[in-house]
Amino acid sequence: MSKILSFLLFVLLIGGLLSIIPEFRKSNVFSQSVKSEKQYFAIYNEWTIKQIDSLSATANKKLVVNKTIH
Repeated sequence: MSKILSFLLFVLLIGGLLSIIPEFRKSNVFSQSVKSEKQYFAIYNEWTIKQIDSLSATANKKLVVNKTIH
C-alpha cells in the first residue's frame, strides 16, 4: 500500500514539475533574462571591437612615427 502511495506521489510531483516549466518559459522573467543576456553580449562585443580598433590604431601610429624617425 505504501509503495502505491509513494509511486502516486512521485507521479504527481513529476507532473507538477513538468507543468511549471512551460509557465516559467512563458513568464516575463525568463524572456527578460534572455534579452538582457543578449544585450550584455552585444555590448561586450561592441566594446571588444572598439578596443581592438584602438589598439591597432595605436600600433599604426607608432609604426608611422618609427618610419618617419628613421
